Amino acid sequence: MSTPGLPAAAYAKLVDVDPPIAEHVLDLLAQAQIPAYAEPLVGDTGPYRDVRAPDRPTTRIYVEKSRLAQASTAIAEGLPSLRAEFHADAAARADADDMRRASSDRIDAAWEEIVSGFHTAEPPPRPGAGGSGLSQRLVREHTQPPEHTQPPEPGPRDYSVLDDPDDEGFTPPPPPPIPRPRDRFDAFAWIGLIGGPVAIILAFVLGTGGWLAAAGFAAFTAGFIVLVARGSDRRDEGDDGAVV
Repeated sequence: MSTPGLPAAAYAKLVDVDPPIAEHVLDLLAQAQIPAYAEPLVGDTGPYRDVRAPDRPTTRIYVEKSRLAQASTAIAEGLPSLRAEFHADAAARADADDMRRASSDRIDAAWEEIVSGFHTAEPPPRPGAGGSGLSQRLVREHTQPPEHTQPPEPGPRDYSVLDDPDDEGFTPPPPPPIPRPRDRFDAFAWIGLIGGPVAIILAFVLGTGGWLAAAGFAAFTAGFIVLVARGSDRRDEGDDGAVV
């Protein structure tokens, strides 16, 4: 651990080790009476103030700047096995970088192979009916018909609905003519039937009183009765009825 009289700025990085080895390094430096301390490595700050986290849990050892060379010598002389582990760790990191580069190279090579053989390689054969267990009757191959094959004769269903001569479309019949009054009784009945509701509406709108509404109601009722009574026995001209 650091001595109380030295600030953190007086220490410099010595080495990065795995957490289990950090205690052995601190014990070795304490035997050499070299102030040191260890802390977990969060990450290194990049050029754009970004923090790059380590690939695995790592502990960083700090020693006094003035005794940095002495600390390196103490580790090299007092703990050869630890020095070997340092080299093994560096080699492992280098191998990991090589594996990442090799993996990227293999991916690029495979991609180039796919792109180069996209137009030249033949498509893989489709699995047949025997491999999938389906009947040969369910497998239909879309092949071009022979050039000299005669077209098949038309069957009973080979016709077009648009070419059917019997289907000429539906023409609605002309509307019936508007009925005309036969005499003056019919004319007055129609006037009462239409003018009665108009008189009732005018009576409520103008506020003329109940007499106009009563007259309109009477005219409507009388016109309706006359038209119903005279329309029940109406016979078309020139129609003598049923002939036995």
